[in-house]
Amino acid sequence: MSIKFKLALATDALLLLALLLFGAIAYNAQKALLLRQAAESRESTVQSLAKVTEESVAAEDDALLMTYTADLKRIIKELDTAYVSDGKYILAHTERSLAPRQLPLSSQGDPVRAHSSRLLVREKLRPEAERGVSYSRKRVTVRGRPYDVVVGYSDKTVAGNVRRALDRTAATLMKAGALALLAGTLLAFWIAGRMTRPIRALLAAFSATGEGDLNRAMADTGRRDEVGALNREFNRMVSRLRELDELKKDFVSSVTHELKSPLGAIESYLELMEYEVAQAAKAPASWPDRLPKFLENISFVKQNSGRLLGFITSLLDAAKIEKGKFEVSRKPAAIEPLIASVVRLFREKARGAGVELKTEIQPRLPQALLDQERMLQVLTNLISNALKFTPGGGTITVAASLVRDGNGAKQEERPVDVTGRRALRVVVEDTGPGVPREDLGKLFQKFYQAPGSRAGAIGPKGAGLGLYIVRSIVEAHGGKAFAESYGKGSRFGFELPV
Repeated sequence: MSIKFKLALATDALLLLALLLFGAIAYNAQKALLLRQAAESRESTVQSLAKVTEESVAAEDDALLMTYTADLKRIIKELDTAYVSDGKYILAHTERSLAPRQLPLSSQGDPVRAHSSRLLVREKLRPEAERGVSYSRKRVTVRGRPYDVVVGYSDKTVAGNVRRALDRTAATLMKAGALALLAGTLLAFWIAGRMTRPIRALLAAFSATGEGDLNRAMADTGRRDEVGALNREFNRMVSRLRELDELKKDFVSSVTHELKSPLGAIESYLELMEYEVAQAAKAPASWPDRLPKFLENISFVKQNSGRLLGFITSLLDAAKIEKGKFEVSRKPAAIEPLIASVVRLFREKARGAGVELKTEIQPRLPQALLDQERMLQVLTNLISNALKFTPGGGTITVAASLVRDGNGAKQEERPVDVTGRRALRVVVEDTGPGVPREDLGKLFQKFYQAPGSRAGAIGPKGAGLGLYIVRSIVEAHGGKAFAESYGKGSRFGFELPV
């Protein structure tokens, strides 16, 4: 069952319930109104008869009163009995044969038992005669003499009139309800269609995205309800999928390059070595002259195999991190020897690139709980990245300091102590082109490389795993990695609790 049909069905059920409730209220209200109108009619009739009684008695015109009273039953269908009495005589009655007539009589002309000097009715001999009749009475005084005006409506006739009127009302309500239900059903399907149309469009977009079309996006309708939120979240998801797709393509390209380049170089150097060996075999006397070139080729093979091994190690580390199996073994150690070791490793390479590599280490730094091998990996990745993006004539500075209560922030005029406590801070700062501010937060994501960074890199481009591994190692130590860029140059580093 579709959402559209469910919404329409639910709307119809609510509409039907509302119609039934409204019909019951209208039916009961109409019934109460008709009964009240009957009571008001009876009171109005007694008031009219009382007025005629006053006028006829004052004018001494008994015929007028008798004629008017007798005609009431012909005019008013619900009227059962009406009469006027002065206590001794019935002056006028709806039954002409009962007036004028001396009391005692019942209102219907039935014999009664009377015991009074004024012959007032005290007890009916047949009280059931008045059953089913509702009476209204009024006493008027004319020339000092009281007159009783009595009007009785037949309950059966009133009930019949009310029932017929209610039947007409019920029929009208049923017709109106059927039309309202039909119109409501059509309106419910229309509204449900309008409500589910964006959902169907979103479903189609999801299907297209599932089939690989990452260019589908929902139009921004400006809605601020759940459907609008779904559209925005879908667009955000598709945008993120496009980013991941680009990362995947970049990663495949990087992996291909990072694997092909060293393997191609190794193959080339091995062919050269094979050639040198073959030539030396033909002319053994030339071997001493060929040996330096042979050793140089061996060095290049070793260098490229090391590059290949480092790349594969990074891939394995990233896989361990993803599976939650990445572990560090922390022991108290000083950071200075580790920095010195990595700087010494890269000093010749920096000198060859025309880049100055220097250190600024605060004296007497406290030890921290470190996994020395992993921390060497962090420093190696940071300095290697700095060398990639620092042109000749530039400077790379590796600094280490103790941050206490934000003092480092005041001295460097930059946000530091990102762990929020006393920490050992290591920063690798370069004078390269810098990183756009909008890309800083993404640099530590797996496989992410800032746009244009590959074109500006010097040497091997990498696969976008270095900073991801840096962040993972630092966080495994309870620290925090960070990246900063203020126009020209970048600062990458980390803080460790001490």
